[in-house]
Amino acid sequence: MKLKDRVAIVTGGGKGIGQEICLGLVKEGAKIVIAEIDIENSEKAKKKIIEAGSEAIIIKTDVSNQKSINEMVDQTIKHYGKIDILINNAGIRHVKKLLDHTKQDWDDMISVNLTAPFLASQAVIPHMIKNGKGKIINFGSIASFMGRPDRIGYVAAKSGVLGLTRALSVDLTGKNINVNTICPGLISTSFNQKYAEDPKHGEAWGKETVVGRWGEPKDIVGAAVFLSSDDSDFINGSEIKIDGGWLSSKVRRGELDNEYALVTGAGKGLGRACSIALAEAGATIIGLSRTSSDLDKLEKDIKKAKSKLIKINCDVMDYQELSKKLKKLKIIDILVNNAGTNIPESFDKVKQESLNYLIDLNLKAAFNVAQIVVKKMIKNKKRGGSIINMSSQLGHVGMSGRNVYNLTKFGIEGLTKGMGVELATKNIRVNTVAPTFVETPMVKKFFKNKDFKKLALGNIPMGKAAKESDVATAVCFLASDAAAMITGTSIKVDGGWTAK
Repeated sequence: MKLKDRVAIVTGGGKGIGQEICLGLVKEGAKIVIAEIDIENSEKAKKKIIEAGSEAIIIKTDVSNQKSINEMVDQTIKHYGKIDILINNAGIRHVKKLLDHTKQDWDDMISVNLTAPFLASQAVIPHMIKNGKGKIINFGSIASFMGRPDRIGYVAAKSGVLGLTRALSVDLTGKNINVNTICPGLISTSFNQKYAEDPKHGEAWGKETVVGRWGEPKDIVGAAVFLSSDDSDFINGSEIKIDGGWLSSKVRRGELDNEYALVTGAGKGLGRACSIALAEAGATIIGLSRTSSDLDKLEKDIKKAKSKLIKINCDVMDYQELSKKLKKLKIIDILVNNAGTNIPESFDKVKQESLNYLIDLNLKAAFNVAQIVVKKMIKNKKRGGSIINMSSQLGHVGMSGRNVYNLTKFGIEGLTKGMGVELATKNIRVNTVAPTFVETPMVKKFFKNKDFKKLALGNIPMGKAAKESDVATAVCFLASDAAAMITGTSIKVDGGWTAK
């Protein structure tokens, strides 16, 4: 049994998802504290736990009240002597039009959904530190990742839960306490019953998921048990989406149909990954690379994605050739300014050749490509456009031996903000994706230096490099209508590096 004799506090454990989690933990040997304001339902949950052969206590808890939370933790210690697991499940939601939301509605959403997990975590952490280990699981939502209509306070709170989780994981470095988030999608509970049973929306909403149905409370249990167990010891500051593929389907086949996407540096690495992902979403790819053989290989992948590749063999630093070839294109809806490189050198040993080369490739070429493309986008104002400049976490923080790369990527962030402001009225959005070290051929070469690899991964709270697909999905999101109100900003795909 994975959780034998471990003590788990589950807020809102009397019904719905909370009750199912309690029963799931019990099957693995846990002892339960039902921290719940609804005593009637808690008694029913306790009866089921006892019938399953385990034990539980009920502590009446108002999670919006710090004193109540602290008393609940004190009673848990008095009864069981320790706390191994905290599951911050309790939550509420008001669904109202924006202008109908009162301050009290807002305060309720923030208090129960965001402040309560903070207060409960703060109360149990000293006991977990004393034990030498602990697991904290917060509850986010699909609303943690995107706006949802008529849920302003709920979306704000659930977005905040992700930040809380990441900050806690960093603050607890070295304490052997894992903090993660579960983000459910459409789950058929009393919380959502009227929507699930609605004849107009219920079935249609279920079909929006990849699996084609609403989730059940039991669908959450496996992730809760996993994150509570030793099996998840290397997962920290992260989130698990249990949404039936709902979020990933927001940029799906057909989302970018009839769109033309220009990707520089398209032949390999991130450029190749972004090209394939955009093609899978329906876009026609205009792949620009100075290596024709790389484009030939890419063409096979684009065909597998059932899309088309327009090949442009060109060096982005050759402005005359670049301008000539891009002017032949009639329409460009999406630009991914990906071409770039890095030449690590200590500041006092930076050569003029590498200084000029990095500025020309990483910054000047990005400007030139964007300028040519923007002129086309302005002519097609009804279509508008989305420009995604490839930045880096080093466009937000410094790093030794990467001074010129820092210079160019900070420049990309500044360029993006300026373009975002100026081009907004032209129906053109401009953003950056700022990855950490990604498993590309270039980074794999850097990681041959074991000391550097240790330093790099040691600065990423998640403890690992990103995958090319992690960056490509962010690019697809910014290219799609799902990001229609996002401009002049940066999505950091950095495993928490810049959150520290």
